[in-house]
Amino acid sequence: MVYLITGPRNSGKTTKLLKLYKYKEKRGGGIASIKGKKDGYEFYKITFLGSAQPSILLATENPEYAKNADFFKFKRFYFSKTAFKKANLYITQLIALSVSPIFLDEVGKLELNGMGFHDVCLKLIGLQSDVYITVRDTNLSEFLRVFKPKNYEVLSKEE
Repeated sequence: MVYLITGPRNSGKTTKLLKLYKYKEKRGGGIASIKGKKDGYEFYKITFLGSAQPSILLATENPEYAKNADFFKFKRFYFSKTAFKKANLYITQLIALSVSPIFLDEVGKLELNGMGFHDVCLKLIGLQSDVYITVRDTNLSEFLRVFKPKNYEVLSKEE
């Protein structure tokens, strides 16, 4: 079953995902994108749930990262290619090991445009095991159109 955790921007979707992970007694694995702020710029770090891997920078608003060949710009953020490679590899390994549940935070416009976690999300949608994915409410209908999950349930952050 695919569980879609949805809500507006900054409404607690990631917090809900982390609570579900803890409620499952830290079974399973996946990634959470943890938001922070430094020097006035918003950033996101990937935390590898169920792994000893350290968190790594995924995205930042800081324009200094435009100079870094590892980063590409999409909308207002600069995204790390290396962070996506490591995260996608980790999720792919979880799938190969039949780990359940798997958590993916967050599928947004980047993925809806075929980048970021797009390919790994397609794999997760096809699994027979439980998958939890955060999706902003304004992206939900497009998510359903692009990824076409057959067996899913929409959870609001309050549920």
